[in-house]
Amino acid sequence: MSSSSSWFSKYQSRWALFVAYCLMVFMMNSCIPDADSISGISISDEAIEFAEEHFSSFRYFEHEYQIAISINPSKETYFGNINDWLLLEWHDREPYLPTCFGTLLPEDKNNLFYETIGDIPDQFGYGWDDEAHDSGSQCWDGESENLETYRELIGL
Repeated sequence: MSSSSSWFSKYQSRWALFVAYCLMVFMMNSCIPDADSISGISISDEAIEFAEEHFSSFRYFEHEYQIAISINPSKETYFGNINDWLLLEWHDREPYLPTCFGTLLPEDKNNLFYETIGDIPDQFGYGWDDEAHDSGSQCWDGESENLETYRELIGL
């Protein structure tokens, strides 16, 4: 018995560190929100179907591109084509866009994508099929019944 107790005494501090490390890793993983759901909004299947029917990523990107190629003294003007625009990383797009365009539309249609299109209307309002806006404004300040319906579906 003395040999086993001396073994435990010899390695007790290492075991304590190991257990503390394991607990820390477990707690960090259980406390960090899933990257697909930063705000915790739950997107129902009904809301996803509605968004799929009425929101177009390409429609949004077309408008983003139109803003980038427009001449505006408060920002740089983009001179490439839309295909090149779509290949740019977000940090390469930002200099051509107004400050209300602060978020990259997620490529994956996951919870974060569906949160983003409903939660940031100043930027993503342009992607809704019934949107109407002042053509002189770069930040979306228009109207869209479909966006309002979608925001209600996701609890905003």
